[in-house]
Amino acid sequence: MPARPVATTRRTALVATVGLTGLVVGGCTSDSPDDPADAEPTSAPPVDADQELVDGVVERVNAAMAIVVMAGEGSEAMARELAGLRRMHAAHLDSLGSDGSWSAYQSEGPTRREVLHAEARLQRFLVTAAVQAESGTLAKLLASMSAAVAQHLAVLR
Repeated sequence: MPARPVATTRRTALVATVGLTGLVVGGCTSDSPDDPADAEPTSAPPVDADQELVDGVVERVNAAMAIVVMAGEGSEAMARELAGLRRMHAAHLDSLGSDGSWSAYQSEGPTRREVLHAEARLQRFLVTAAVQAESGTLAKLLASMSAAVAQHLAVLR
């Protein structure tokens, strides 16, 4: 009895194509000492492309945390209502490597409406920052942070 022909699926064809492309491209490297890429000095370590973005995000989350803290100081009921936001901002600052300090909010005490407005601005900023991130890992973190803020806003409204 003749052998049954092997069925080729799209997945099999794609894997084979990617594998062959990797072999071909991998074999096209230059080991020449005259390669201009090798001539550049490497005295300074590369600058993290996302560090400025992370610094901006930390600044914005710090500002939001300050507003939440100040709003909670005005009322025990408000402090309980905003406790989730405070914990969330603390966790976000921790995941961004911040020392956890935030500046005082310059107001008599923000209202609930001001807190919600500041959180909505932060959420939009985080969406934009996630798109701007060079690192996929950072983009995922910022998108997750944006989603968390949006969930808290949905509950508070």
